[in-house]
Amino acid sequence: MSETSRSSARAARPWYLSRWLARGVAALLLYAVLGFLLVPAALRHYLPQIVDRQVARQLSLGELRINPFLLTVEIRDCALREADGADLLSFSRLFVDLEFAGLLHRTWTFADISLESPALEMVIGSDGRLNLATLIETLEGDAAEEALAEDSEPHRIRLEQANIRAGRIRFSDHTGAEPLSAVIEPVDLHLDEFSTLPGKHGRHRITATLPGRGGLEWQGEASLYPLASSGTLAVTDFTPLAIWEFAQRHLGLQKPAGTVNAALDYHVSYADGGFDLGIDSLRFTVDKLALTPQGASAPLLELQSIALDAARFDLATRELVVPAIALRNGRIAASIDEHGELDWARVVPAASDDDPASGQAPWKLRIESLVLDDVTLDLRDASRRAPLRVAVGSTHIDVGLQAELGGVATSVLATSPRFDLERIVWTEQDAQAPLAAVDRFEIAGAELDLAAGALHVPRIALSGTRFDVRRAADGSIRQIAVLEPGSNRDAGEPVVQPTETAPWRVVLDEFSLRGIDVTLADESTQPALEYALADGALVIRNLHSDGSVPFALEARLPIVQGGTIEIGGTAVIGGESADIRLQLEDLSLLPLAPLVARDTNLELTSGTVSGDAQIIWRADGTPSLKSSASAGIERLLLNEAASGERFLEWHSLRAKGIDFSLDPDWLTIAEVRLSGAGAKVLVYKDRSLNLAKVMGRTGAPESPPAAAVEAEIFPLKIDRVRIDKSTVDFADLSLVLPFRAHIEQFRGVLNGISSVAQSRTTLALRGRVGEFGEARVEGSLEPFDPARFTDIEVGFHNVAMPPLSPYSATFAGRAIKGGDLDLELQYKVAEQQLLGENRIVLQDLALGEHIESPDALDLPLDLAIALLSDSEGRIDVAVPVRGNVDAPEFSYGQVVLKALGKLLGDLVTAPFRALGAMFGGGGENPDTLHFQPGQAALAPPEEQLLGNIAQALASRPQLGLEIRTGFDPQLDGAAINDEIVRRALAELMDVTLEPGEDPGPVAFDDPKVQRALENFLEERDGKDALEPVAAQFTATTGQETRRVNRALALVGRGAGDRGFYEFLLAHIVSTTPEPAARLQELARYRAAAITRYLVETSGLEPGRIHSDTTAPVRAVDGVIETKLALGVLGSGAS
Repeated sequence: MSETSRSSARAARPWYLSRWLARGVAALLLYAVLGFLLVPAALRHYLPQIVDRQVARQLSLGELRINPFLLTVEIRDCALREADGADLLSFSRLFVDLEFAGLLHRTWTFADISLESPALEMVIGSDGRLNLATLIETLEGDAAEEALAEDSEPHRIRLEQANIRAGRIRFSDHTGAEPLSAVIEPVDLHLDEFSTLPGKHGRHRITATLPGRGGLEWQGEASLYPLASSGTLAVTDFTPLAIWEFAQRHLGLQKPAGTVNAALDYHVSYADGGFDLGIDSLRFTVDKLALTPQGASAPLLELQSIALDAARFDLATRELVVPAIALRNGRIAASIDEHGELDWARVVPAASDDDPASGQAPWKLRIESLVLDDVTLDLRDASRRAPLRVAVGSTHIDVGLQAELGGVATSVLATSPRFDLERIVWTEQDAQAPLAAVDRFEIAGAELDLAAGALHVPRIALSGTRFDVRRAADGSIRQIAVLEPGSNRDAGEPVVQPTETAPWRVVLDEFSLRGIDVTLADESTQPALEYALADGALVIRNLHSDGSVPFALEARLPIVQGGTIEIGGTAVIGGESADIRLQLEDLSLLPLAPLVARDTNLELTSGTVSGDAQIIWRADGTPSLKSSASAGIERLLLNEAASGERFLEWHSLRAKGIDFSLDPDWLTIAEVRLSGAGAKVLVYKDRSLNLAKVMGRTGAPESPPAAAVEAEIFPLKIDRVRIDKSTVDFADLSLVLPFRAHIEQFRGVLNGISSVAQSRTTLALRGRVGEFGEARVEGSLEPFDPARFTDIEVGFHNVAMPPLSPYSATFAGRAIKGGDLDLELQYKVAEQQLLGENRIVLQDLALGEHIESPDALDLPLDLAIALLSDSEGRIDVAVPVRGNVDAPEFSYGQVVLKALGKLLGDLVTAPFRALGAMFGGGGENPDTLHFQPGQAALAPPEEQLLGNIAQALASRPQLGLEIRTGFDPQLDGAAINDEIVRRALAELMDVTLEPGEDPGPVAFDDPKVQRALENFLEERDGKDALEPVAAQFTATTGQETRRVNRALALVGRGAGDRGFYEFLLAHIVSTTPEPAARLQELARYRAAAITRYLVETSGLEPGRIHSDTTAPVRAVDGVIETKLALGVLGSGAS
């Protein structure tokens, strides 16, 4: 077509077409100007102002491009800052591609949204508020509330594709003294088909590199209408160290070690005003975890691995189910410091005390298997007196848990737990020897219900239990003492009062201890008293904490030192009742040797105890305890520690039919049998008994304590005590000749030993003494009050006397040459008064040689024996003894010795009185004869006395009589001189006297006598001798001397004053020299008179009479005494 024709054609078009075209072009140009130029410029200008006005933040835009034809928007270098200029949100590029076709369907459809290098600053300010939370609060308003109303329809949005590349999130915390921050980068996100349209889903993916190390990845689907999402979330190789700076402010830990991996499948949705969340296949692992407290060198927790597998969670049922979680190969430690604070309490902050919201459904937790495998435990406590440590070498735990939390009540149920702990050791910290150790501790199949307060354990087993319990010298036991609080515990620490809750119901089907190795020692004695158990076993079955049924107990405890203890029976845990059988078999008594050595001077050399007891206890109503038993001690031997000699032994001591009870109180024993016993009774040189020395007594107290109260005697009854095949060795070293005696075949019975008041025990005991002698004890007594009643007879029969020489030598200075002894001792006590009648019979007793002894009595035993022996050589003596047994100084032996000594003393000191008592004769002084001064003739009373003596001596042929005559020089001398003077006067007066004739009295009034007295004095003393005598008479009497006239005397007239001549005769006698020879002769005359009468009148043999040398004596009551003494013929003793 030509140009002309085209022009014509244009000219031919309607004018209005050109106008519309022009308008379209103009509109297009305007749209382009607005989209490309004006709108971006306006946005760059007004958006910062709007942001500043609406949210008080700073917004900066770098480059903003809009393509109005492609409906794309591109923003570069955009940043939102806080009012102070701090970064909040920024990105390097944002590209949005809007599809025009979606607008035709009233749907905002985005073909692509890309965000590059976004950076989000999340900051917690010093006030603790998050900056994003503050920003959101400023954006909230009525429009937002309406937009979020439940009945509003969401905007129709469809996003075909979205990407975030190289994102970064920085989290900062300014609440502490120093700001902390962490960065997550890069963060990448990819979304496909994200839409608010119903039923539209797309696949999405987010990846992020976590701070420090590790990655976060999410893949899944999401929709906004309805709001729903499902997918997989995984964290790989994450180290908690990366975010540690934020946690360390709240945890008292050093930087932890370990790597975390986790993954889960989830689905979440929101509909009808509620969320639905479900998690499946939750997997979580931690490798090489280590948590160490601040300032510590060792970690509290070390685990090679923590693994959780296939867990699931359902929000609708509020339940988390964990099929298995395992903690393996590590160490868990805990310690309490000296102030009582647990180190874990400093690591983990205390939980809030807020009460859980009531009325809400509880959260449920179910762990089907919680495993702790090959983990050591280390527990330390420094708050005690001594720092303690419990170490567990290896732990194997497998338990199922079911819990409900956050509801009205918290409940925990443990199912089928198995605990297996090995190498448990309890020690003082840094000590070598453990306080206790257990090789293995097992719990199998327990069930725990926290809400119901119930625990059921089928079995608890401990094996290889070892501990050493020692009571120190101060009485403390280490295992108890170390548990006391230390001195550093705060005195002001509040005491936590236990809350009142329903008691727990615990049922334990079986508790067992195997391989018990225990040492029990008492170090208060040296060496220590010690018993050890080896490989013992203890089993308790059917144990109920509420005591509804009794539990069964069985134990067998072998003793290292010898013997076995077996215990069996049933009991109620609350102590209401018990029925226990206790059996001892050959339990060695040797470990008790230190105790015996401490309290005595004895050495326990051997001995075992056996017994079988049934013990029944009832606490309902009035508590009562009853027991029936039998017991015995076999092969006991106690030696003296110093000499090593036997003190006490027996082959067997058995008690059967033992019946014991408390409330009512009683102890009855049917029979006690002692067999093969041997005892040693020894008197030492200091006369102390070995019993007192071996018992270590230092003497009885001077007086009982003022507040002492007599203890009530426990009711006791022993029906019978039988002794057989026993021996007693007696020795007395206090004697000059040591004495030893052996009593064998000692046997007998004691019946009816009882503590009942006034009850009496009868006894009959016998033994063999020497070759042919016998010892016997018979009678009865009140065993618990012998001072009230005792009637015991002790007899020794046909006992040879020579072995008793040590006693006779010590106490009498003589040995025993021969003879036999029969001794009957009566121990009679009635109402504290001793009334004994002891009888001694000696046959043919003969004393031997003299033996020097400082303690010997100075008694003429030969005389005593001769006095006591009858014509057949038999001595039969009764020795009565009396005394008050309540007197503090009372001693039966001393009473008997005193009585016997008095008997012998009286016998030998007054033998004639004894003889007189035997034959009914004698008087007050049967050993004394009386003679008048100067006389030798026997008076009739003296003749009677001599006749009685002769009669007594006739039945005692071994006795001789000794006459101890004498004279009184004064009285006898005066009597002899008086006779001499009177005889001379008779001669002067030519009076003839026969020999021995008494001249008679002097007639002082006769003048012849008066002249004879004067002549006698003048012839003896001279012619001037009368004058001094006359002067002396006058001076003495005050009378004038009148003498006889010689001339008048011839005619028979005297002086008329006899007083002078009586004085003159006395002067002549007194001045006459002592007639010594006449005195000796007088004494001999007296002895001869006594001898003559005994021989001629009483028929006594002359050879049995002996006269002792005469000697001066003193007259008694004007008479001269002649003493008689008895002696043993041929011995010289008297």
